[in-house]
Amino acid sequence: MWQLAAIWQLRQNYIGEYEYPRRIRYLPRTAFLILSTLSFYCAYPIAVTQNSAAYQHSAAHRRELVHRPDGEQEVLKNISLVSSTQQQKWRAPASELNVLAWTELNCTSDDFLPSSNYRGLECHVANLWPEDKCPIAGLIVPACSRCTLWRRGQLPPAVSAEPSQFPLHKRPNVCDETIWAFGHWSGEEWLPSETYPQCSNLTLSPADAYQCLKGRRVMLFGDSMIRPLLGRFAAFLRGIPQYLDHVYHGPGAYYMANGTHDAFVEALFLPSLHASAKAKNPKYGMPRSVPQEARWDPRVTLEMQFYWAPQFTNYTKYGRSFPSLLELFGVLDGSDVMIAGPMYHENGDYESFRTQLLLYFQKLERASKRVSYFFWIASIPNTVESMQEFFERNRLMRAFVEMLNEKSLEGDLSVPKRSYFVDAPQMVHSAPMKRIDMYHYQCTKHHQFPDRLHADLTELPKNMDCRAILHLNLLLSILKVACDLSR
Repeated sequence: MWQLAAIWQLRQNYIGEYEYPRRIRYLPRTAFLILSTLSFYCAYPIAVTQNSAAYQHSAAHRRELVHRPDGEQEVLKNISLVSSTQQQKWRAPASELNVLAWTELNCTSDDFLPSSNYRGLECHVANLWPEDKCPIAGLIVPACSRCTLWRRGQLPPAVSAEPSQFPLHKRPNVCDETIWAFGHWSGEEWLPSETYPQCSNLTLSPADAYQCLKGRRVMLFGDSMIRPLLGRFAAFLRGIPQYLDHVYHGPGAYYMANGTHDAFVEALFLPSLHASAKAKNPKYGMPRSVPQEARWDPRVTLEMQFYWAPQFTNYTKYGRSFPSLLELFGVLDGSDVMIAGPMYHENGDYESFRTQLLLYFQKLERASKRVSYFFWIASIPNTVESMQEFFERNRLMRAFVEMLNEKSLEGDLSVPKRSYFVDAPQMVHSAPMKRIDMYHYQCTKHHQFPDRLHADLTELPKNMDCRAILHLNLLLSILKVACDLSR
């Protein structure tokens, strides 16, 4: 009944101060209540089944979800948690209920298809495009469903069944510790130089990426030039060609189980990190927002965690205090692949980054953990610093990576097994894309999460090209190396 009450209140606000004769006022009120009740009971539910054909429906138990804009609370109409393979229906929170949200409730299942391969099941309220027609071609979905990035969804089962194009015995050797220094663009794909055939120039498919990373954890550390790697990867696996980076200065996570069900969450951490904290301290209170995915089998789950870490020491920014690298939640749980690259929030030669990274690797060793693959993404020059400062910083970071590899070859367990210097400046040179602003190569959209996206188009390129080509090639090139398990 709260839905009807809220809609009735909206109608009253719309009518405002106009008054009608009492008999006339009662007629539209009665008709409105009758039509609203019929509309409520005709709302079409969404259902998915884990082991059936893609997009097949089932009559599973009903689950009502209420997500507040901060993504921090779930209200379950039924007491017990149910599997994500059971019937779900997205419902707007009472505080956000309006005509638009009511329209969302009445979408049919076909309206929840962001791409030909992916079915969105649950949406962040904050990730709704603010107008009926999205100007970005790759994000045009039926007007009833305007999520730019879904919180949860389903991929075709074929993703997990498709064989990898990288058989273990045929995998090419990867480049040395400095990758892509001699590469080139082939259309919109970055390839290593043909004069270095030992470098992999095969293209990863979503199935390759899942098969490679299932059972592994990837951790990303950095600023708004690193954050899009997380969301762009989710869009890549979901078969969505465009990516809109909703600004958030906090954590973010993406995880997929069985190659069929996935979740992208802003301002949240991987469920496995909360489960680890609970195992270490039984009194630890797991957030209610940690979903049923916390029970996914870790052997078939791909995990990727982003940490907003433009600096690695304690600092204050945007009116908030941010912890150091060693104090970030769950970082001491370790990861198989670590990607870092703070770029535009600290000047100088990054000495503090090198110091903190060494301390971090040493702490992991004491916890009997070790990073297998470490990637440092070199900073890209910008207009507010001298080129001499830029070159010196990257020279020192390249030397740092070489030092880590030397220590690893000597048997030092306090450093990653293999480290790489990612020559991002080389990639942006003659790249088939331009900066959108002074720093970014991706469509970055305010307001800051959990506030809703606004309709201002000044943040987007004039051609509305939001494919994030640079970030997609950066991540896929990194994964080509990380997926070479023969090393």
